[in-house]
Amino acid sequence: MKQKHIWTSRTLLFMLILLCGCMVSLVIHIALADTLEKRITDLQDDLGKAEKAVNNAEGKLGAAHDLMDELYDDWQALSESNRDKAVDAIISLLSLDWPSLVKQGAKIGITFDSGSSLTSNFDTAVSRVEILIVEMNTAITRYYTTLGKVQNLIKEHNAGHADRGYSPWERHTIPSGPVEPWFVDDDLPDIPCKGGCGVTFPSPSASIGDHQTKCGDGENVDEEANKRYGQRTATGVLLSGPHAHVVSLLLSERSVTAGCGRDYYWCTQNEEHKIRFCNKQVSDGGTSQRCGQGYRNCMPLSTKHNGNSYKTYHDEDGDVSSGGEGSTENQFIAPDPAPTPTPSYHTCGSHETWQSGDHFAAGCGTSGHYSCDGSDHSLQASCSVTNSNGDYCTVASFYACQSHMHQYPEPQSQYMTCAYGHTYDTTVQSQVDFHRTKTCKWCGGTWKDCGDVTPYCPTWTTAHHKCSEPSHTCDLCD
Repeated sequence: MKQKHIWTSRTLLFMLILLCGCMVSLVIHIALADTLEKRITDLQDDLGKAEKAVNNAEGKLGAAHDLMDELYDDWQALSESNRDKAVDAIISLLSLDWPSLVKQGAKIGITFDSGSSLTSNFDTAVSRVEILIVEMNTAITRYYTTLGKVQNLIKEHNAGHADRGYSPWERHTIPSGPVEPWFVDDDLPDIPCKGGCGVTFPSPSASIGDHQTKCGDGENVDEEANKRYGQRTATGVLLSGPHAHVVSLLLSERSVTAGCGRDYYWCTQNEEHKIRFCNKQVSDGGTSQRCGQGYRNCMPLSTKHNGNSYKTYHDEDGDVSSGGEGSTENQFIAPDPAPTPTPSYHTCGSHETWQSGDHFAAGCGTSGHYSCDGSDHSLQASCSVTNSNGDYCTVASFYACQSHMHQYPEPQSQYMTCAYGHTYDTTVQSQVDFHRTKTCKWCGGTWKDCGDVTPYCPTWTTAHHKCSEPSHTCDLCD
């Protein structure tokens, strides 16, 4: 007789509760999986937009470089006087196609003006290139930041699939970033300082103005002389400047802090304009004392050191003939202007901004790791290190620049012990068969030859029909 199962109400209730629990667990798992999938999709969209932004920035920077180089070639070829003339006036001297240049410039945010000088338009192009260099570097940083987020989220997703035994093809491929890193063309012109110190600048305005400063806080003495004493026509047009003695007279009326008011290059002309103190000895009623008066070499130096004549001059080194020792201490009222600029560095902090290449955070996401540091920051699918048994490390999906603890498969012993406590050699097939669990092909019952008597199969009504594996041929079946 076949066995009949009697389903009690308690059994049915238990199975119903179990089924509900499984359903709830499945719904929660699906909801979490959907949420993670959406986050991955959104980040992958952001990564695509970030990559597009880098490519756009690269295209604009390349176009701006081309325009800047065209202007630079003409600027170098022309004389200094022509450089400062409006483009309209020197258009025939230019080798570049000005209308095309204006049109191309408008596409990338450069507004050229034919009414302005060639130097001014060249400055405009250089300024735009500098801005686009920053924009491309910023876009690259944003791309690699987004890439790191995508990689970490996909790792989390794939790890969840692996824990649940999902197939490999249900997992996402982890993106590794661009095959070749982007190149930021940050090369700019080298224009020597007008002061003659040898330092170079990227633009004409910087070469003229960065090392230039004003002497004192007074008006430019030449301009003041022209205003007050210049020869003019009846309509007020200035014909010529005043004589040197007029300038000298005006300077003699000024304080040392007012200075001559002229612009000068502190890198090479500071000796003429800096404030000094006179260390000559002056006799006053038989007492000798230091003059101590401040002066500049760009202003009149004569004074009444002897009390009745202007034929003696200030001197910071003193008057050796009178026995006074010169002193160069405290000869400045204020420190020299415009100190040498501090170098600026890329994001990596190791390379200056004039050095080309990728200097942004590496794709590994590790703090302090940069693409330019000479290390390998690529994502590794597996570890190639083996132990003494020749087993490969099982750690997968890690960055080459990051260390990890090697893990190896558990060593397999030649001998095993079955459920009945029998030890057998796993290299001998007959012993393996004798101690393994066997399953009946009809009823599903199990047994081991080493400890059980082969059971009779309950699904058969014929007497003495024992359980049998699928490969077994039973005499009763013949």
